[in-house]
Amino acid sequence: MAIRKLRTIYAEDLYQLNVVSEVRISPDGKNVVYTVQRVDRKTEKKYSNLWVAPTGNGEPHQFTTGDQHDGSGRWSPDGNQIAFLSDRGDKENPAQIYLIPFSGGEAKRLSQIDGEIDDLSWSPDGKQLLCTVRKLDAETLEREKDEQKKKLGVVVRQYDRLFYKLDGVGYLAHERWHLWSVDAHSGKAKQLTDHPVYDEETPAFQRWHRLAQRHATNDRSELHTRTPGSCSSTTPMTNQRTGLF
Repeated sequence: MAIRKLRTIYAEDLYQLNVVSEVRISPDGKNVVYTVQRVDRKTEKKYSNLWVAPTGNGEPHQFTTGDQHDGSGRWSPDGNQIAFLSDRGDKENPAQIYLIPFSGGEAKRLSQIDGEIDDLSWSPDGKQLLCTVRKLDAETLEREKDEQKKKLGVVVRQYDRLFYKLDGVGYLAHERWHLWSVDAHSGKAKQLTDHPVYDEETPAFQRWHRLAQRHATNDRSELHTRTPGSCSSTTPMTNQRTGLF
């Protein structure tokens, strides 16, 4: 067996390194969808697309293409569609939810939400998508509508909480992360929770409830439930100190 000669790694080698993340197996267990991030050599910008690989024999193949940010691929319960987040067509604004048939075809934009979307998941019946949304701050929306203010950028920042900045993120928005549901057919979105202090994160559908973790700007974290279709507030299941902040 031939011995490969080792060499020093150079900066140029980094362009050949792709980052794989967000691996999700299909309901029938035959395929996985995942995100591959790459760096464009000319522009130094990072882009990501969805890839699909069979769990048995076969080669992985690129499922979405283009210089954009596709990610958070989630299989529908029947395995016929994949929901994902993408900023295709509008890179100036936060990514939206798209649906694409697994059998092939064009991706269809589903959501129209003025805010950042994360933590995507399907309802067991495939009729809804659950996600977290952090709406754009009122100042940001106002600035986007005024070309002069948009060109000037942020002039001053004012915060009334201690936790206002995060490494790798920068200054945090004033709005909080809350639970939203999106109709998988019409794209109609509905905000489910609201609070000026708490962030709701990592939601998941159970048979009769939606689960979400709620964080405050202190060191407490709670697991809450909310019955689908109800107008009631969330119900805490746990109350524990996490040391998050």
